[in-house]
Amino acid sequence: MKAKNFRIFCLMLALAFSVACNKEKPYEEKSVYAIYTEGLEAFKKKDFYDAAKAFQEIERQHPYSDWAPKAQLMSAFCYYMDRKYDDSIRILNALISYYPNYRYIDYAQYLLATSYLQQVPTADRDVADAIRARDSFIELSKRYPNSTYAQQAIKNVELLDSILAAHDMHIGRYYQSRNNAMAALERFRVVINSFAHTDQISEAYFRVMECYLCLGIIEEAHRYYEEMTRNTTESIWTAKARKLLRK
Repeated sequence: MKAKNFRIFCLMLALAFSVACNKEKPYEEKSVYAIYTEGLEAFKKKDFYDAAKAFQEIERQHPYSDWAPKAQLMSAFCYYMDRKYDDSIRILNALISYYPNYRYIDYAQYLLATSYLQQVPTADRDVADAIRARDSFIELSKRYPNSTYAQQAIKNVELLDSILAAHDMHIGRYYQSRNNAMAALERFRVVINSFAHTDQISEAYFRVMECYLCLGIIEEAHRYYEEMTRNTTESIWTAKARKLLRK
């Protein structure tokens, strides 16, 4: 009886699975306009994920349509609004690669950079996305200098420079606290050589001087102090540097 009951159970389970599969929505080819309208309606309701999937369907069903790049851009924007930045980045990279002459390609580049920017962590964490965002904003400002988004891109590069400089300073101070002056020097000099326009520059000079004094290289400490006075304005770090050299 037990074997018979088990066979009946398996048969019922198979029938239930078959019915469930038959209830799945079949593939339905639609016009570009119909799919785009569906995506737009979902977007208006702030169902960004469903909107993104609908816009992607245009690219899948009508890949050679003039609407395909527009749908990709809309899909990426919906993912961005839904905070699914990796999905947005994936679609935008494909769009920029496949449709380099698309009329809104400058906005696609801007949205790509901004998607990276949204994932930038604090200065004490990995800054790979900050570097990607910076590179993307620079690419936008160089390729499309007359774009509506070019000026904002330049401002965002300045913001990212400050974040990257702060990251190098954080790591440099960490090495310094571990008495690794050589490793700390490398980080502080990156700030001086690459991010001299940021608000980290004065401290970077001071920390370099500290490291050289720690290593007993007095002449280099004095040379960096002279460079500091030429290239930065008077600050608490300048005062600290003078006091440091008097010791």
